[in-house]
Amino acid sequence: ATLILTINHSSSTGNSSITACNSYLWNGVTYTASGTYTFTSLNAQNCVNTATLTLLINYSSTNGGATITVCDSYLWNGVTYTNSGTYTFTSLNAQNCVNTATLILTINHSSTSSQTTSVCDSYLWSVNGVTYTASGTYTSTSLNAAGCLHTSTLNLTITPSSSSSSSASVCDSYLWTVNNVTYTASGTYTYVSNCHTYTLNLIITASTSNTTINSSCNSYLWSVNNVTYTASGMYTVVSGCHSEILNLTITPNTTSTLNATACGAYIWYGTTYTATGTYTHITGCLTETLNLTILTTFTYNSTVTAEGCYLWTVNGATYSVSGTYTYTTNNLSTGCSETYNLILTVIPGVKLSANVLLQGPYDVTIGLMHDSLRVKGLIPGTEPYTSSPYNKFFSLNESGSETVAPSVLTVTGNNAIVDWIYLELRSASNPSTIVATKRALLQRDGDIVNNLDGVSPVFFANIATGSYFVSVKHRDHLGVMTSSALALTNCNSATFNFGTGAVYTMGSIANAPRKAIGIVNALWSADCNNNKNVKYNGLSNDKDFVLSAIGGAGMANNTLNNVYRVEDANMDGKVRYNGTDNDRVLIINNVGVNTPNNIINQHTPN
Repeated sequence: ATLILTINHSSSTGNSSITACNSYLWNGVTYTASGTYTFTSLNAQNCVNTATLTLLINYSSTNGGATITVCDSYLWNGVTYTNSGTYTFTSLNAQNCVNTATLILTINHSSTSSQTTSVCDSYLWSVNGVTYTASGTYTSTSLNAAGCLHTSTLNLTITPSSSSSSSASVCDSYLWTVNNVTYTASGTYTYVSNCHTYTLNLIITASTSNTTINSSCNSYLWSVNNVTYTASGMYTVVSGCHSEILNLTITPNTTSTLNATACGAYIWYGTTYTATGTYTHITGCLTETLNLTILTTFTYNSTVTAEGCYLWTVNGATYSVSGTYTYTTNNLSTGCSETYNLILTVIPGVKLSANVLLQGPYDVTIGLMHDSLRVKGLIPGTEPYTSSPYNKFFSLNESGSETVAPSVLTVTGNNAIVDWIYLELRSASNPSTIVATKRALLQRDGDIVNNLDGVSPVFFANIATGSYFVSVKHRDHLGVMTSSALALTNCNSATFNFGTGAVYTMGSIANAPRKAIGIVNALWSADCNNNKNVKYNGLSNDKDFVLSAIGGAGMANNTLNNVYRVEDANMDGKVRYNGTDNDRVLIINNVGVNTPNNIINQHTPN
């Protein structure tokens, strides 16, 4: 066997001597202590190689920590520090390793303060207890809480004190411009500004006001200030603390016109107008004008008192009962309605239209009776038959004392009044029974008429419609009576002519009931003693009454003028026994000149 032997030898890299601070890294190992250290590895021949380290470890050092408190700044190792903090400083120690020094530093700072003050007169500075009386800049030093220097500065302005006073008297409130405060109560107020004292003596008075509300047309004169306003608005006049306020409405004047035509009446704004004309109505500031034409048709009211019945000519109707009657028609020319109102009072009774002639005043030449009594004004205004010497004619149903209006006695011509006449209504079953009497008037043509107007038929009030005998009498003539009863009604008067109609005749009396004068018949005249007969001779003859009236036998030629007497047989207003137109001649002519002892009697039952 062959041995091929290669011997590789271990090796050594030598001994290294190292001095390091604190630690040393060798072959991946950190060494912190001095000593000799080896490290083996394989060499290139894959044999052990041994390395040796001789290590000296020197350590860094620390001076320790210094704690310092200073003011404002601190100089350390050539550096000036102005802020508190922990600071370090490194250097090499004797082993040439790092030596570290630590500073724990507290910096307390000095302080300052500044005060600017403006005062009046003087100022006590509390910082140092010094009172200053002059303006200036003052300083004072002390230690602050950190024990460092504190410097106080005072910028002082000293102003001498002054004052002023004002007074004001106002309403409700006052804004004082000195302090811009509004006061509402009286008092004394002060305000200080810049060492000046302001004083206000204030009087506050509560305001009063009065408001007037007015509306006017076009303009308004306000008496408060004597100013005329032409526009609506609120106007104020102030006197002291009192205000007069005018709330004014001005309305322009306007006008309008209305043309209207109406029948009888026209109602405009509640007023009834009955006459044509121009009317105005003012409403506020509007003036309205009405041009009105009223057509001549109206409402006619008539109040009538009628005897027996009433013929209303408006409508042609006859009414016999009291009441209110209305008739409406249209006016053909205007087309307007006309209303007639009749307020009627009907007095019940019957009517008579009669005619009689009296012998005494009858003038055969003209066929009329004369009216001498009327012409001479001798006819009495009140009927004569209820007073002496004619009171043998009694009143029944009516009291008498009828009167005649003076205007009736002024009528002339055929309808002139001759005298008063006397009428009787007698029972149809017994003509001796008188039912009613009536005093009436006698016209020249013989018509017996109503005393009220001198033309109407005679009315017997409150006598029932029916048949009656009618007798007519006169104060110095003999009366007559109808031969039969007449039918009397309340409305249409019965007619009878005592001159032509049949009259009552008493068989025991020889003379005719009437005096025939030509073709007419009249009542016998010359009953001068009113005893229902005519005598010329004998007891109670009528000629003696005529003679006695003028003064007796020794005065036979005497005349009584302007008298209304029963002895005036011819009714000429005078009494004569002898001479022209004497009354005695009527007596003798009636009884007969050749038969003076005859008697003419009245043909009536009584």
